Amino acid sequence: MVMTRKELEDLLRKNLESDIKLLRSKGHDYNPDQDRDITHNFNAIATAVKAIGIDCTKPHGAADFFVIHKMVRKWALLNNNKTPENESLDDTLQDQRNYTNLSEACLRDYFRRKTNEQSK
Repeated sequence: MVMTRKELEDLLRKNLESDIKLLRSKGHDYNPDQDRDITHNFNAIATAVKAIGIDCTKPHGAADFFVIHKMVRKWALLNNNKTPENESLDDTLQDQRNYTNLSEACLRDYFRRKTNEQSK
């Protein structure tokens, strides 16, 4: 049996409602003023990445991006005295530590590869 137009439209409405609910919930944790500036957290991350000079095209830069992503969430919650609606603050701190460890692993791998290429 094939999907009808009505079934597709019903699915799209259901997905849209679910997506909006999730955006609001996650936005609560990441963005102190999502009703006024929905892109606040993306601008904060982009500014930090640019200011620090992180190259997100490299694996260790990509891992550092996620460290900053978790920092933005942590400080959005702390600076606005918000209670997390999704992951706990402890979860965020653990994620931040894990991304830092992954960044170190990527950086060590980067230098190992670089050394191997130079010795050829």
